[in-house]
Amino acid sequence: MVGASPTQAIARSSARFVFTAPTPAAGATTIDIPLNTATAVTINWTNNGVPVAGLPVSFSTSRGTISGSPATTNALGSTTGVTVLSTSATGAGPAIISASGPGGVPAATLDVVFVATTATNVTVQAVPGTVGFTTGSGSQTNNSSTISVLGRDSSNNLVKNAIVNLPLTPDTTVGRLTPMTATNDVTGRAAV
Repeated sequence: MVGASPTQAIARSSARFVFTAPTPAAGATTIDIPLNTATAVTINWTNNGVPVAGLPVSFSTSRGTISGSPATTNALGSTTGVTVLSTSATGAGPAIISASGPGGVPAATLDVVFVATTATNVTVQAVPGTVGFTTGSGSQTNNSSTISVLGRDSSNNLVKNAIVNLPLTPDTTVGRLTPMTATNDVTGRAAV
C-alpha cells in the first residue's frame, strides 16, 4: 500500500528475571565452568521490584546436564538447589543455559563455557623450527621463533587457563625466551 507504515506491537514487562549465578571470575569476559564440577545456577525473579515467590522455574542446557529443575522461587524470588555439570566425556565448549517461568514466560538465557583445566597431554611446536644467530643487523628477521604449546586433558578436551612454564637452560648466551610463561587460551594454546 502506498503511504502505509509498518507497525510492531511491543509488550512491556514489569518482571525482572535474571541469572545471579554463575558469574564471571574477576576480570574475565566469559563464564567458565570447569568440567566435572557441579556449579550452582540461580535465577532471581521480581515483578515491579517485589520478589515473585512460590512459582516454578524450569532450567535446561545445550551441553551437560541440569539437576534440580524445576526449582521453586523462595521468599526473595530466588531459586536454589539447581546445578549444571558437564563431564570430560560430554566435552568442553560453549553452552547456553536457559530458564523460564510457567508457560515459558518470563525467560532468560546465559552463555557459559565448560573448560578443561588439567592438561595430561601437551604438544609443543616452534615456528620457524630453526633460527639463525643474531648478527647485530637491524634488518635481521630469522633469529626468533614462536613456541606454541597445545594442552589437552585425558579425554582430549582443549585445556583453558593452564599456566605453561618454558624454562630455558641457564646458558642464555645461546638464546632466551621472553616471556618464559604463558596461559592457555580457549583454543588450548599458549605461546611465547
